[in-house]
Amino acid sequence: MSFTAAALTLAWIALALLALVCAGLLRMVTDLRSRPRETSAEGIDARRLVGFGLPSSGPASAVRPPGGGIVLFSSPSCPTCAAVLAEIAKLGPRLVVVSLGDCAGTAAGAPRAHCIPQAGELFDRLGIPAAPFLLAVDAAGTITSSLLPESAAQVATWLEAAARLDPAPPIPAPEESR
Repeated sequence: MSFTAAALTLAWIALALLALVCAGLLRMVTDLRSRPRETSAEGIDARRLVGFGLPSSGPASAVRPPGGGIVLFSSPSCPTCAAVLAEIAKLGPRLVVVSLGDCAGTAAGAPRAHCIPQAGELFDRLGIPAAPFLLAVDAAGTITSSLLPESAAQVATWLEAAARLDPAPPIPAPEESR
């Protein structure tokens, strides 16, 4: 066998092994996506939050909208988060924003919203998969619905469905509360 034939044979064998490794990795990724995430020491899976009651006291109680409303998990560097925030602010429900960074964008986009800055620990503890992530919370502090929106257009439909579950009135504007 010549040197060229041996090199070509080894190249084909290496290519076949690489294809098998890629197929195995792809199968592992597919299995991880399809399998529900188990509860871990860091927190619970966000998909299992529906029915979970938010605490009324302690450090995590800041996430609970008074009288019910929407919790938006957001990031300042996320363009979809800004669009979702604008959509929610336009529709006017009670809103708590849990931000991975500062709250400057929240103050500009939704001035009546309560914002919790630098809240990476809450993301981890609640198992929030990505930003933006939305939770609908009823007046008793129970999570009634959740959404990982792909676009701001999904938000209006989801908010209507969440309002049917618990019709919490919008927060009055400062001039209306006097």
